[in-house]
Formats: sequence, C-alpha cells, structure tokens
Amino acid sequence: MTRLKSYRGRRLASVGVAVALAAGLASGALAAGDAGPQTTDAPRIAVVATVGTPASEIERAAAAARDAAGAPGAEATIRRAGGTMDAQAQAAALAAGDFAAVAGVGDAGRAAVGQAQSAGIGAGIHWVPVR
Repeated sequence: MTRLKSYRGRRLASVGVAVALAAGLASGALAAGDAGPQTTDAPRIAVVATVGTPASEIERAAAAARDAAGAPGAEATIRRAGGTMDAQAQAAALAAGDFAAVAGVGDAGRAAVGQAQSAGIGAGIHWVPVR
C-alpha cells in the first residue's frame, strides 16, 4: 500500500506542477497582450544612388540626409537606380513612404531628388541633392 500511495503523491505533484506552469504561461501571455507595441520615433532616411556610385559617396549622402532629418543615428534605406527614369521612379516611391529625408547621389539620383524637390512631392520630406 505504501508504494501505491507514493505513486499517487508523485502524480498529484506532477499535476500540480503542470497546472502552475500553465497558469504562469497564461498570465504571462495576458500581460504581454496588454503591453503596447514598442515604437520609436526615429525618423527614416533614404538615399537614391546611381548604379556605380562609390560606397564612400553613398555614405556621405546618408550623412547629409541624417543631418537634414536631425537624426544622427538613423538607419538609411539605400535605393540604387539604373538610370534617370529608374531614379525618378525610386524618388516617387520614397515620397509615398514616411521618410524624413531623401538624399540623391550620382547623376541620376541627384537629378531625381532635385526634380522631386522642385515639384514639391512628399509633404515634409527634406530632399537633399549631394555633390
């Protein structure tokens, strides 16, 4: 009889542990569900670069966009354009996004950013042509 009683005790202990774990997981999931999403208000920046533009010039353009956006640590989205029409399409697509600053480097990139700036597309976007 002692052995059977011991077996029941272990079984009850196992069930108790399982219930405690399930309750802990459920309360953790509920707490996580109440938490709001982690958001950052860091401005987004982008660079439109002509294919073949050296990395040093792209980094210089990204730094100029960071300065224009007032965000020294912002990550840059780099878009490489194969020509004038591609650069214009990239600039228009970036204007539809929520970017704070877009820099253009290389002949086509600079021209596309200059056109976007003169056309006034992308409300609130700082267009930065970089030489």
